[in-house]
Amino acid sequence: MLYAEDLTDETFLPPINEIRDANDHIMRVFAVVFGFGDTGKETEHEYIKSNLNAALSHVYRATYEHLDYIKIYQHEAIQNNLANIYPETLATVFPEYYRDINPRLVDAINIIPDYRKRKNIADPNLEQVEAYMAIIETTKKDYNEIIRMLPSLNEYQAKKLRDNWKRRLIDFVSGIIVILLGTAIYSYIFS
Repeated sequence: MLYAEDLTDETFLPPINEIRDANDHIMRVFAVVFGFGDTGKETEHEYIKSNLNAALSHVYRATYEHLDYIKIYQHEAIQNNLANIYPETLATVFPEYYRDINPRLVDAINIIPDYRKRKNIADPNLEQVEAYMAIIETTKKDYNEIIRMLPSLNEYQAKKLRDNWKRRLIDFVSGIIVILLGTAIYSYIFS
């Protein structure tokens, strides 16, 4: 949750509501264990088990919601930071981006829907959650590497733009000189 809020400076409410609901189920268990609650028609053991399972389902759902939210904002943050960087600049200054980082980002975009499709609230798969979390952690490292490289990328690109501007100015001035010389020669020959 903290990483999600750091990433966007926003609070994503659906997972927080899921955690509240999970805590409600846990409090029901504590009420029965400490003799404050009534289980209704169920035995204490069944009541405790069903509430703990419900709490786990809420936490499982909250985890997926947060991971989805984080992945969306990680992708958006990467795109925003690289929006003004030319592909040539990336390839020259930061070849690891196209060789390693971008393929991982594309793979993650293709893998994550499979995790969502296989998510089963009734039968939580914690290995799948850990795999999803590993993608988030890898993307977090990749994002930090992109942020670390931004000054070099911007500096290279600014230099390249200055050099291009100088070259265009020289080409423009050379063109004007050629036109003037051509006009002068034409005037001299045909006058």
